[in-house]
Amino acid sequence: MKKTASATNSSEKKPEESNVLVPQVVSNDRKAPSVFTMDGTAHTEISVMQNIYYSKEIIEEARKAFNIEHLKNQDTNEKFLAEGERQIHKLWHSIEALTTHNTLFVVLFLVSIGEILNEIRSKLTRPEFVEWRRSVFHPKHDRYLQQAQQLAKMGDFAKRYASMGKKRLLMLDKLRNVEEQKTYEDLFRDNPIPEEVEEILPTYEEVNKNPFPDSTEDLEGNLLKEHVDGLITYHRLLNAGIDFASFDHAYLMAAYKNNAITIKKIEEVSEWLKTKGDKKQQKKWFEDYVMNKMAIPGTEAKTNPPRDSLNYLLANLLVFRDRTDLTDEVWLTNQKTIIDQDLLRQSRIYLQTIAQKLGIKQ
Repeated sequence: MKKTASATNSSEKKPEESNVLVPQVVSNDRKAPSVFTMDGTAHTEISVMQNIYYSKEIIEEARKAFNIEHLKNQDTNEKFLAEGERQIHKLWHSIEALTTHNTLFVVLFLVSIGEILNEIRSKLTRPEFVEWRRSVFHPKHDRYLQQAQQLAKMGDFAKRYASMGKKRLLMLDKLRNVEEQKTYEDLFRDNPIPEEVEEILPTYEEVNKNPFPDSTEDLEGNLLKEHVDGLITYHRLLNAGIDFASFDHAYLMAAYKNNAITIKKIEEVSEWLKTKGDKKQQKKWFEDYVMNKMAIPGTEAKTNPPRDSLNYLLANLLVFRDRTDLTDEVWLTNQKTIIDQDLLRQSRIYLQTIAQKLGIKQ
């Protein structure tokens, strides 16, 4: 069972030697690349669909990029630094590509295991199924197998969004039941997944044609995961009675922790806010709490700022936007006296440049 938990392990064997679920290998003809591919930031030459040696290819490409002697032999300081930057970027992108690829296939393999288990379960009584499962698999794998069945019941949604990982998919499944939504897509109705992420994922039709599509990572490698973490956090805030929280608040909180905020933590925040007066006062304290990087004044030491990312900085800007009244003439007059106009202009130009480079419609 341990082998099924890693796409890398399964990809290191030839199909006939493996006893785990693996996609069937097709021709390695580079003239017929798959429509499901990694983007150019991670792997410049793309494997064909269902290539289980993809992880190995990423490693080989990284090995080619790493060359200390070539770095040392650069004849100018400018070339030396440029070569160092090139090798580091290539190795870093290889890490991202490998991580995304493995996360994707771990989920897809689990879904397939779950489909098999569910099919067997449909032919046996519950006692018969439990007895069979325990006679074949070690008891310590019970939870793992149950998760596989749960993912399989999520259907094509789990396959299409496999790159978000097992944990987030299972949390969405629980959230759908709590919110009593008919479909998983309904959860994203008010806060849809970014368009640039949706565009690079396989369609449901494509997923049905191929159970193991080699999907790409999103533009920043984590956009899908960050969005889901924010959505889960947002619903947990609302369910805890913090109904003045916005999705932007939740997104920023999840960005601080690089994960959805736990129910226990949100309940602690809810109880703390109840001591701060009416809803208006609670909202003010909550906004300060978010901007203070989720440190409750007097009870927690201020945390070190997280590694800045573009998503983090933009989410911070949106929270500032929600706290700002652009019709307040006093505030506007005050800002005119202190704002660095060159900084504002450069920021606007930079945001426009980023949007253009990422192909995001403005």
